[in-house]
Amino acid sequence: MRSVYVGRLCVASAIYLAASFKFSVATPFDLLITSFMLVAAVLVTIASYWHTHVRNRSPGRTFLYGQALFDVALITAVVHVTGGPQSDLTPLYVPLIAVTAVLMPPASTALLTALVGLVYFADVFFGHRTPMTAQVALQLLVFVAVAAVTAYFASRVSVMGAEREALAGELRQARLEAADVLRNIPTGVVTVDQGGHLLYCNPAAEQILGFKERGWRGRPIMPEFARIAPEFWAAITATARRGVRAMRVEATVRRPDRTFTIGITTTTLEVEPESEPRVT
Repeated sequence: MRSVYVGRLCVASAIYLAASFKFSVATPFDLLITSFMLVAAVLVTIASYWHTHVRNRSPGRTFLYGQALFDVALITAVVHVTGGPQSDLTPLYVPLIAVTAVLMPPASTALLTALVGLVYFADVFFGHRTPMTAQVALQLLVFVAVAAVTAYFASRVSVMGAEREALAGELRQARLEAADVLRNIPTGVVTVDQGGHLLYCNPAAEQILGFKERGWRGRPIMPEFARIAPEFWAAITATARRGVRAMRVEATVRRPDRTFTIGITTTTLEVEPESEPRVT
């Protein structure tokens, strides 16, 4: 929206400067209209910026409609003052339609395009008494074509964004389900990085090894593994350094309260292609 605000102020300034430089041919009514539009553009832009950037409110449908209608009036004023059908600023309608197609749904874009065509038609025929020409018809066709093309691509981008959000939601759900499974399975699961720092330890592993994950997460855990279960430490070290995976290897856990035997299976996990594999 910030670029919309900047563009609006530039157009309003162009209106006023165009009327001022053509003072000898501009009517007092044109000067009055341009002065009013400049003041209105400044006030509307300040209020809009305060709403979207100071209050941090998301622009709703009504807000966007209001912005678009004001910009149509603003551009129509500059086109009228600078010659109507002979104006070099008529293409300003094109970015307005394109921005509307990006920010609003296709139906709203169609309504705005129809409004632009009507006000441009009215300015040409009633404001400047110009007969229908091929140039005017071509300009109206350009408005419709820009609206259709931009709305199509905007809708495709919107669909792709919705699909991406849906995929991200499914991925988050899968991660939550996997985390829930790991928390509740009776098998201990431990993950360390290549440096031997603890990355994950589920509740079953905490009960088996006799320590809490929150006290060791991100810290070097291998010396503790070597003290509690030397065979477990050796299996993880072999997997981390040489990629040798252990399959159902027995290890003895020596805790202050008791000593018992566990089965070990190790593997490597590559989270990203460029990252170092993790050992689980």
